[in-house]
Amino acid sequence: HSRDIEDGGFVIVSHSVKEELSSEIMSNQFYSISILRPVPNSDKTELTNIAQTSSLPIPKFLMRKVGFMGADDFFKNLRELCSN
Repeated sequence: HSRDIEDGGFVIVSHSVKEELSSEIMSNQFYSISILRPVPNSDKTELTNIAQTSSLPIPKFLMRKVGFMGADDFFKNLRELCSN
């Protein structure tokens, strides 16, 4: 779902569809909100992204490690794309 906002940007809200992977394993729910706004006096866009997922029986130390790695990779990839 997306919606225009007053400053010329827009908001995107999404979520995963929860399905059973098998009789013993359930998939995770994923929710995301992205806000894109134009940067004044520039051809650039500001991106704010908020995401949340349920974590089945995954240890907290592993969730944090993987979560930070994913965020770091996201920004590395984004910078690389913008530099081209």
